[in-house]
Amino acid sequence: MAIYHLHASTGNRGHDGSRRRGKNRKPKAGQSAKAKFDYISREGKYTRDPGEVLFSESGNMPAWAADSPGSYWDAADLYERANGRLFKEVEFALPRELTLEQQIDTIRSFAEYVAGADNLPFTFAVHEGKGRNPHCHLMLNERINDGLERTADTWFKRAANKGKPAENGGARKSEMLKPGDWLDNTRAAWSSFANDALERFGHNQRIDHRTLAAQRIDRLPQVHIGPNVAAMAERGIFTDRWERFELVTEYNQLRTEQADLELEIAVAAEAMDAESRTEHTFAETDALDIQPPIIATAPYVPDEPEPQVDDELILARKSQQRDLEDHIGRKHWLQIRAELRQLYATQQRLDAERKAAAASPSPAAPKESKSAPTPVVKKPPQAAPLEASEPKTPVPKPATQAPPEPTFDARQRAHEIVKMNSPGERHAAMLSAAKMSLEDFDALDIELEQLMDALTGELTEKGLLLRAELVPRAEEKQAREEDNNEPDDWRRKNDELGL
Repeated sequence: MAIYHLHASTGNRGHDGSRRRGKNRKPKAGQSAKAKFDYISREGKYTRDPGEVLFSESGNMPAWAADSPGSYWDAADLYERANGRLFKEVEFALPRELTLEQQIDTIRSFAEYVAGADNLPFTFAVHEGKGRNPHCHLMLNERINDGLERTADTWFKRAANKGKPAENGGARKSEMLKPGDWLDNTRAAWSSFANDALERFGHNQRIDHRTLAAQRIDRLPQVHIGPNVAAMAERGIFTDRWERFELVTEYNQLRTEQADLELEIAVAAEAMDAESRTEHTFAETDALDIQPPIIATAPYVPDEPEPQVDDELILARKSQQRDLEDHIGRKHWLQIRAELRQLYATQQRLDAERKAAAASPSPAAPKESKSAPTPVVKKPPQAAPLEASEPKTPVPKPATQAPPEPTFDARQRAHEIVKMNSPGERHAAMLSAAKMSLEDFDALDIELEQLMDALTGELTEKGLLLRAELVPRAEEKQAREEDNNEPDDWRRKNDELGL
């Protein structure tokens, strides 16, 4: 079964600072590039188990190490600076469904992808894993193989500065292995390469580099036991890691069985529901096949059809009603505008008359109204009597008109307030003038509101009357249309019965 496992690590020098450039002291085993190369290739002191290595290969090596990859990693220990990175290792599991040749092809493509366009030197080795856990070790060096001829000690020197010949300095270091997301990208890349190989060679299994939570899988992650723990377990020595491995394996097995049982229950319930629905359908079909006996021949009288809602007719009625309301509203608005204009003209005329009356010189003694002259009848002259003449009857004078009520003139009042000397008098006069002006405006607003209420009530009454007149006409028209559209099948059935 194909599983996903990928682990990356970095190889640096030992903490004792040994194996510096020019010294022949050997570093600690397993901490140098040459020791790691010997381990994955099963060379040197690791030759006790040569059958573990199934295949090994190196690539992008310089000319002085093309035939001996081990000399390259040994030179890295000798000439790389003290705080430099010696190698980068990527260890990953191989799908057991693939053959050795298929695994090697997939590893070679993956190694070339990781080395990238910088042609980083690399070495990989395929381990058997005692037949149960085939895996691969991939070693990378960050020095770029630019194709220039250099010796081993020059290769690991600092690169030449810009503007100077590159061959005078060492091979430049790549920036590919430094980004923080390099490991995530490498994990995803191996998952893609392995799945492509499984699909290309006709296998349905797939691996996934994501976490179990991201994959929505309800199980615990497996515990890696390694070859040493497995060998000890075979001899009857069970370590803590082995016990955790057994507990996790047992829990995941129980969870798998529970999930399978829940799936079987769901499938059975769905099948029962489908069977129940099928039986119900058969019962309804049998009931429909049973026809009642014909007792007597009677004319076919169709049932009263259910009232059908004609959407087009409803929309037409709503459109007519909306047009009618718009027409009435437009007419009403024109009437209101005309009456407001008349009211405004009347108000201006009244204001003009009030100003004219206020501008008259003596409102207390108004002029007498002009009337038609009374004709004078001349009498014939008579001789004056000796005695005194009779007293004449006094002629009543025409009644004088009442003086018009004083109106508020803002401009005249402003001139009067300006001519006042005392600030207190000016302040009191301004308050009085403002009060009178507000009272005039309030009276005008009240008149306008009353007029608008009257016009609105009249409009509403007219609209209701018009609507009450139009709706019955539309219903009567619809009834006539329905009577004329009698279904043809009713007539056909009546003709068959001879009615």
